[in-house]
Amino acid sequence: MVHKVLASNINKAEKAIEILLKEKAWIKNTKRHENFYFAPSRTITTFKWAFLDDPDITAIDKSDYEAVVVVTSKNKYQAYIRLSEEVSCEELIKVTKELIK
Repeated sequence: MVHKVLASNINKAEKAIEILLKEKAWIKNTKRHENFYFAPSRTITTFKWAFLDDPDITAIDKSDYEAVVVVTSKNKYQAYIRLSEEVSCEELIKVTKELIK
């Protein structure tokens, strides 16, 4: 697998910063030690992407999935994996378990 730096310009970044400021994210994270977590949508029934926190990088490298891997700290990663087809929530859970082992 080839790891690449993708882009320096991310769409809607200003809106994201606006929301983080409105939600007082910095204070919540640094003062109260609260963090933001991602969860699957409750309204979308099929998924084309999988988000993994602390995945098994060797499993991703050996897989046929296209992935964006982000280094979050020493030996810690997040991965955004494009699936070959849209899958149900149940199938998404199977895929993610396969790559987290």
